[in-house]
Amino acid sequence: MDALITKLREVIFKPSLQAQQAQENWIKNYPQKQGWKQNPDGSYDVEGNVIISYKGLTKIPWKFRRVDGNFFCNNNQLTTLEGAPQHVGGSFLCNNNQLTNLEGAPQHVGSGFYCYDNQLTTLEGAPKRVGGSFCCYSNQLTTLEGAPQHVGRHFSCNNNPVPSQRLTKTVKRRYLQK
Repeated sequence: MDALITKLREVIFKPSLQAQQAQENWIKNYPQKQGWKQNPDGSYDVEGNVIISYKGLTKIPWKFRRVDGNFFCNNNQLTTLEGAPQHVGGSFLCNNNQLTNLEGAPQHVGSGFYCYDNQLTTLEGAPKRVGGSFCCYSNQLTTLEGAPQHVGRHFSCNNNPVPSQRLTKTVKRRYLQK
């Protein structure tokens, strides 16, 4: 019975050829490439925002080094953050994907970092510094190792299987004491 359900899910949720072609065309003709500067290594620096949300992407289609505005790759099917910028001046949204870790995430985020509603089991790879809030709630975290060293506003990690004693100690030690 489980094998039948798995097969049905694969058929039902498998993107159609037409949907795959539409996605490839969208990537090829991405409409908002103004302010993109290609670096010698093929990566991009962007003045402004990058919004690639709600596209059914399983990976980030370009390699970024720096985005001065916001970077939104939320509500896709991403399994990796490979290609994400290392510096984001605004907010970074990767929530509602299929991520199990944050490897490839930016190391500096000027505003908020939102990675909630994934399947994260670790925060390894998380930014070192987040100027705004860090929201990692509704994942599968059992430890907060790898959490940012600095969070400027709120640290929200509820609805995870992190033992409450460990959570309280980590949050107080890193974020609540001045």
